[in-house]
Amino acid sequence: MRRSGCNLHFVLLTVFVLTKSTLCAALDSNNCREYSEKDMGQLATFVRVTMDIVNSSYDRGNTPALVTEENIKEIIRQRGTPFKELELLDQYELNMVTHEGQWATVAWDPTNNQKLLQDLRCTTRLDESSWKTCSHGHKLTLDWRACN
Repeated sequence: MRRSGCNLHFVLLTVFVLTKSTLCAALDSNNCREYSEKDMGQLATFVRVTMDIVNSSYDRGNTPALVTEENIKEIIRQRGTPFKELELLDQYELNMVTHEGQWATVAWDPTNNQKLLQDLRCTTRLDESSWKTCSHGHKLTLDWRACN
């Protein structure tokens, strides 16, 4: 009888440790999460399309330095663009910034402030897959000279 009690305690302890490690595995010691290539590919495409939509909504000389998520949602709604990916803004945060007529976007996860990507509109590919390097914050750190 005593032996089965020890086994039960061992089983319960093992289940607890495995459950705890599985739940905590989502964030590492640097407060970083792993993201799937598929999800980040969808986010990168969303960012590119959204930059095009927002850019076309402003006159060349009348672009703001910062376009917030709320501004982005409003612009897309005003245009009547059917855009189901807009739901990504419920999961991720993003800001668009401009510099001398050029556009860039920074996207991050609000749950842990992990930067996910940075992208300059003037380039043909995603400029920085930040989710792979575990950086934090939402400040654009790309070099605008890439647009010249």
